[in-house]
Amino acid sequence: MIGPRKKTSNERMQIAHSIAQQVIAKYGGNVRAIGIYGSLARKSDGPFSDIELKCVCHQLEHSYSYEWTAGDWKAEVNFDQAEVIIEEAITVEEDWPLTNGKFFDLQPLYDPTGFFLELKDKAAIVENARFKEAICKTIVDEMYEYMGKLRNIAVQGPTTFLPILAMKIAMTGAMIV
Repeated sequence: MIGPRKKTSNERMQIAHSIAQQVIAKYGGNVRAIGIYGSLARKSDGPFSDIELKCVCHQLEHSYSYEWTAGDWKAEVNFDQAEVIIEEAITVEEDWPLTNGKFFDLQPLYDPTGFFLELKDKAAIVENARFKEAICKTIVDEMYEYMGKLRNIAVQGPTTFLPILAMKIAMTGAMIV
């Protein structure tokens, strides 16, 4: 069989720990924290789930990501500088409900200074004004445009775009809620 094969959560955790140790061996004192996120961190992973790690570095020119497969499993390691990941955690954008869950679910594999707990606290105290601004922006930037497209289709067609448009309206509406 080509592609992912069944793995238990314990097997994925062993692989995650091994990857973390390799990152620490390679980058040494520049590593501030390493944690897992996604379904493995939430303990909702399925038998074919991937492994996602976040590596926070003291010094980094730019954020980057390694993504690879090793035959029957897939892993991803995102490298970020602490200031960059903190800013990401407190930024509210239209896809915030999908993208920022990782800041609440991060499970440390290596975190000697408690960085991930600090990060979770910062993500949890985002001001309501930021949410209100993001919702208003989404309504104007996305929903208003989608409604215009929907009305144009009703007037001049073609209706072939309707399924994709319906999906976009539903997804954007879900993000607003």
